[in-house]
Amino acid sequence: MSETSPVTHIPALGHNIPGCIGTPLPNTSAKIVNTETGEDLPPGPEGVGELCIQGPQVMKGYLNNASATANTIKGGWLHTGM
Repeated sequence: MSETSPVTHIPALGHNIPGCIGTPLPNTSAKIVNTETGEDLPPGPEGVGELCIQGPQVMKGYLNNASATANTIKGGWLHTGM
């Protein structure tokens, strides 16, 4: 994502787990939220939802587009749409 330049997560060397994006980088937080309610979901297979990220690599907003920024960054969390 260009909104999180350059990277947010990295897999442990030699521990590539299918379906896992890895561990958040230092000073980076991540959570999964329910796409309908916005509530935080627990880790694990039942936690299918949208990935949200906070960290120093997250953009401040879209240039001259406050509406798009408000739809993407909510409560300080970047909503990836994924």
